[in-house]
Amino acid sequence: MPFTPHAVSRHVAFTFAAGRQVYERVDPGGVAWVMQTWSRTKDPTLTRADLAGLAGRLPLPSGWT
Repeated sequence: MPFTPHAVSRHVAFTFAAGRQVYERVDPGGVAWVMQTWSRTKDPTLTRADLAGLAGRLPLPSGWT
């Protein structure tokens, strides 16, 4: 099933550029998950400009937004 959380044993700090857009998926419990990367594996035509409308292109599991 997609969007299944799993723990990874590592220490890492993610940083985001000030003023840049971030993209989140929210699980059924209300927890927001920030997208770390994007891929053209499923859609080779995907561009950075397409990310703002990605929610309409992804089949999310029940309860996710």
